[in-house]
Amino acid sequence: MIENIHFVRFLQYCNPAFRPISRRTLGRDIHDLYTSLLQQMRQRLQDHIGSGGKINLTLDAWSSPTQVAFLGITSHYIELDTWQFRSVLLGFERLRGSHSAEGLARVVLCVLRRFQITSHIRAMTTDNASVNTKMLALLQDSLPGFSQQDGQIRCMAHIINLAAQQILSHLDVAPTEHTVYAEEEGDNSTGFTTIAKAFSYARKIISKIRASNKLWESFEAQTLAAKLPSLKLILDMRIRYILPSNLFYIFTNII
Repeated sequence: MIENIHFVRFLQYCNPAFRPISRRTLGRDIHDLYTSLLQQMRQRLQDHIGSGGKINLTLDAWSSPTQVAFLGITSHYIELDTWQFRSVLLGFERLRGSHSAEGLARVVLCVLRRFQITSHIRAMTTDNASVNTKMLALLQDSLPGFSQQDGQIRCMAHIINLAAQQILSHLDVAPTEHTVYAEEEGDNSTGFTTIAKAFSYARKIISKIRASNKLWESFEAQTLAAKLPSLKLILDMRIRYILPSNLFYIFTNII
């Protein structure tokens, strides 16, 4: 992008003093900036630890709209001399494969070792997924001074959300909108019914793949192996219907 002639001309139009740089120069500058900020952040945490302070963490796994999974790890502490509350993002780590407790524990431990704070963790806040409880039990053995019993904090917002969903699940409310799939309409031999049934199956396949990062990564690997366009699976919406062209590749080439 930085070497695209049209982009360069646009920047020169906005600022005649602009001088183009190469992508290698930009990459080197970004790496140098990252290294500098990483050292500053590590030193700031070490200064806090050196003054007798502890560090708390919040952990949350997150998937992008394209089903790329990450684990966010944020540190929180209060500076002992100024009493200022600080939050520092320690890692935004890519997750691959099954999100097991062992795999998550390895990622967290790697980030904490990067900042040399493994012996100074007081508490960790996560949502209420059982995998997080098991992950903290595993981390307890690798983090001196951390106790799962005393240091595991369950996210209040997640608890309220679960309670609200449980209440709603017991309310007898009829949906205002619904989709009648082809298989519910009988086995007709019209071309429209055949297409509608194909769309119904497509929805189910897409929903299944989107619900699992492992299936999504497998789908991408199969697409790459079959030399198909690297498009993304998306679900239809009430106001817009989009069916990715590689869905047809799935029916004709993979399935």
